[in-house]
Amino acid sequence: MISWQMTHTASTVPYLACSGLFSQGLIHGFLGKDFVLAPSHSDTLCQAFSDSFDAPLSLLHQVHGSECVNVCEQHSTNEEFFEADAFLFPRFSSEPRAYGIKTADCVPILLVGKTTCAVIHAGWRGLAAGILKRVSAQLAQHDDLSSVTALIGPAAGGDHYEVGREVLEEIGPCVSYRQISESKALLDLEHTAEKLLVDSGIEQVFASGICTMSDDRFYSYRREGQRAGRNLAFILQERTIRRE
Repeated sequence: MISWQMTHTASTVPYLACSGLFSQGLIHGFLGKDFVLAPSHSDTLCQAFSDSFDAPLSLLHQVHGSECVNVCEQHSTNEEFFEADAFLFPRFSSEPRAYGIKTADCVPILLVGKTTCAVIHAGWRGLAAGILKRVSAQLAQHDDLSSVTALIGPAAGGDHYEVGREVLEEIGPCVSYRQISESKALLDLEHTAEKLLVDSGIEQVFASGICTMSDDRFYSYRREGQRAGRNLAFILQERTIRRE
């Protein structure tokens, strides 16, 4: 059983992390409003992260699709803000950096394998486009999926996230929802993501249960509109000793 804990950056900013993985030395988590004030531009987030964690942060230009930047094959991450919605990268590095994604109701997902990790931005469009199956398949080339732990962070909850019938049809048979009228439903993004991860071969899935639309510690586009900043989900690579 995995438990969640609120821990703190060096500058005492609170963030949500998995206690089991944190105790193993993996620095990771989900940062909300206390980290960076709105509008939370990428450059601002990268600088704040570097100041708090003493490590560089790579982010994406997110497009609500299914593309994944595979750092395991693409050895340079010098390009600014790849157009994609996921990173796949080695868990260990002699020069650690963090990889992150931004959300404001969409689902942030961290995948942690023995040698390889992934961070995923998955809104309903990304879920419908198959981003979880695609990233899981890439991760399976490096780690046995039975050993992978998936963490689902704060996202719009199933009691508040109203969508039309067409959204449910786009996502497909793994969609989890509650009908509230002939044309509207409450979509449970967290449970839908969990079902899609299991369907992709990852069975160790742990969700925070936190709804961004009702928990004011996290930004929510549905609640705050254009004023909303962005939450940050990240994994910081663990350091390996360079051998001469």
